[in-house]
Amino acid sequence: MSSLIVLKDVAKRHGAQTLFENISLSVLERERLGIIGPNGTGKSTLLRMLAGFDEPDSGSITRRKSLRVSVVDQSLPENSSGTALELAREAAGSVSISEAERETLARTSLGSLEIDFEDKPLDELSGGQRKRVQLALALCESPELLLLDEPTNHLDIETVLLLEEFLKKSPFAWITVSHDRFFLENSVNRIAEVNPCFVGGMLTCEGSYGTFLERREAELQAAERQADSMLSLIHI
Repeated sequence: MSSLIVLKDVAKRHGAQTLFENISLSVLERERLGIIGPNGTGKSTLLRMLAGFDEPDSGSITRRKSLRVSVVDQSLPENSSGTALELAREAAGSVSISEAERETLARTSLGSLEIDFEDKPLDELSGGQRKRVQLALALCESPELLLLDEPTNHLDIETVLLLEEFLKKSPFAWITVSHDRFFLENSVNRIAEVNPCFVGGMLTCEGSYGTFLERREAELQAAERQADSMLSLIHI
């Protein structure tokens, strides 16, 4: 599979604080990547870089030409008197297809998240319903890469399960920043932890969240043994 985005030796600072540095990552076609890490390590900032909303202080980011990227933020859509269907039609308008195809795209995107309240104004919907609409609007942009920042926030268990099944079957690549270990275990096939304790500022591992935890523990133990060995040499 070819790469959609390639990050090489990327660094980002916030004032005097270094969020991360020397991070390298390739985002592949059909990617299902979960990004995790301690608070304050720049996970959401990294997601914004992947979206093209932010640039690194050093290093490079290369994107496939004309790559279509859609983003689902943590925050819910603002109040609107527009209905879910009206908003979906508007979002589908960003895609270069015919009017009939846009209508089909809007309705299919809503249906994929089992939105049966398409004629209700957004400002009458619950938080969970708004989140489902927000996800559907991203799909209306026909993305090749979908970026999700804490997507299970505001969702009930039923909708989380629906989202998991939808993402597993999705034809596009997607990346999520999430603290929801159950969602990660059930959905992704690769984990990347942003953490300065790892060489290169990031540890990546193919497989489930459980597989990642085993790899992480092995890496930390190896680093601890190396540190002990260096310390013993100093005291010789």
